[in-house]
Amino acid sequence: MGFPEGASTITLTGRIPSPVNGTARTGRIVLTPSTVLVDRTRHAIYSGGGATDLDTDGTFSVELLCDDDPDVLPTGWRWHVDEQPAQGVRRSYWIALPSTLGDTVSLDEVAEISAPGGGSQTPPPASGTPSGPAGGALTGTYPNPDLAPATIALFDEAGSAATAQAAAATDATTKADAAQSAAAADATAKVTAHTGASDPHGDRAAATAALTTHTTATDPHGDRAYADDKFATQVALSALTGGVNDLATAVSALDTFVQDALTRVSAIENGTAFLNGVHSTGDVTVTDADLQINGDGRAYRFRRGGEVLDLEAAGKDLLVSVWSNGDFTGTQHSYDRYSADATNVQHAGRREYVASLYGAAVHTIDPITGVAALGARNALANIRLSGRRPTAGPPTTGTWDAGDTVQDSTGAWWVCTVSGEPGTWGSPAAPGNEWSPTDQGLTAWSFDPASCGASGTTLSAGFIYLVELLLRQPATINRVHAVLGAAGSGLTSGQCLAGLYDSSGARVGITADQATAWATAGNKAMALTAPYAAAAGKYYAAYLFNGTTSPSFAAGSTHGATFTPGNANLSAGAYRFCRSASGQTALPSTITLASCTPDANNLWSAAS
Repeated sequence: MGFPEGASTITLTGRIPSPVNGTARTGRIVLTPSTVLVDRTRHAIYSGGGATDLDTDGTFSVELLCDDDPDVLPTGWRWHVDEQPAQGVRRSYWIALPSTLGDTVSLDEVAEISAPGGGSQTPPPASGTPSGPAGGALTGTYPNPDLAPATIALFDEAGSAATAQAAAATDATTKADAAQSAAAADATAKVTAHTGASDPHGDRAAATAALTTHTTATDPHGDRAYADDKFATQVALSALTGGVNDLATAVSALDTFVQDALTRVSAIENGTAFLNGVHSTGDVTVTDADLQINGDGRAYRFRRGGEVLDLEAAGKDLLVSVWSNGDFTGTQHSYDRYSADATNVQHAGRREYVASLYGAAVHTIDPITGVAALGARNALANIRLSGRRPTAGPPTTGTWDAGDTVQDSTGAWWVCTVSGEPGTWGSPAAPGNEWSPTDQGLTAWSFDPASCGASGTTLSAGFIYLVELLLRQPATINRVHAVLGAAGSGLTSGQCLAGLYDSSGARVGITADQATAWATAGNKAMALTAPYAAAAGKYYAAYLFNGTTSPSFAAGSTHGATFTPGNANLSAGAYRFCRSASGQTALPSTITLASCTPDANNLWSAAS
């Protein structure tokens, strides 16, 4: 049995191990309140203390009263703790356990305090060992005993015990009155129950049962069997009447069913019947009529009344599709869409054109890959038209198949010869019998060297001369070429150079010093210091001369400083033949093409 319901309590826990190896202690903890406690609300008097043993692991847990419960008097009392570990040091002290510490608190978390009312840490007298002056005798009679004034004065200087005693006496009187009232009410209830009982003496039920047995007997007087044998019984007549009524109902229902069936047959014969569905296990033939399916604002019609046979749809787009399974389940492949509001047909998926159904494809148009494979006359292969590039040259990204054909922004055609990413591409050879760079072992040139003039041209010292080369397909450039008609002299070492720039003005290749090579005439194949993997596009061969006398370079025309026909219809930044400002002694890593001026000396140049 625990504390009275509603009492304010707290669980005190702790552990007292040995300081050597942490071995669990045995023993006990004695806890004693500083005075006798009276709970006048719950009618409880707490006197003395108690002990709790240490568990096998040296721990304890005990439920105690909180010392701040306003219903427990006197106020200001505290707990005395007496630690009594076996083979350990005994110690005692005072602590406070208010409800504000929570439901559970560990002893090591509670601070020691001074003894209640000041003074030393001397514990209160142990239970069973009275001390001090003797109190008075206990007088009165149950349930109202009286504590002697001396006893009250000894344990309760605040007088709360007297108050509790008075409250207990009042409570006992109240309970006695309540018990007397309950007994009177119980007697009244029993008299009422007797007078209101249906069979208070137990003989009424037997009489009722005997009467029921007689009235419910099949033949209580022994003459009913004879009468039933001679005359029609009421049960038999009732059964006959019910059978006649059921027969009439059945005949009426049958008549209604027959009339409904005749109506439905007539509607079917006259073509006005509306059926929920038709299931046929054989062929269905519609003779001399159109077949029309209507519903939800849309319809199909198979019409044969016109000049031709028509498959028509109304109200919605018409889709032609095929299901993968034979019961219209699985994957639906939709192929053609015929618009209801426009003369428009869409086809989804690869379209094949064949000479006969199920034959090999002759032409294909594939919207997924974007390739139209057309043409196959006389067993020739298809041309795989794959699109047009917005820039010059073949594709440089994406995955391509051999045979893919692409046109670039200049109108040139490119054919993928090896599949890959981006694959290997080639451009058809120039038409007719015109010479091309490849005919002379070159990759690109500024023009056919056979078109060069008789005298050639010299370079002005300190200028960088730029000659545009058009690379139709990707290639690795190893050399820049020029033809010298006359040698130079007094050439400055380290300042006679050739190189290669891309269309943004970035230098992508440079030769070693050409001062020695340009001191003699002839064809000059000037090696770059490192090969350059060039994409298709525009590049510029660059030449710089410094010294006393410039070599004579092969050129197409030399019409003076202001007459530059080689740059016809071109603007700054896009000139075929141009030069930089003066004072140059090296080929810079970048050059601003828009700042270059057109040049009339159309130098012949090439790359390989």
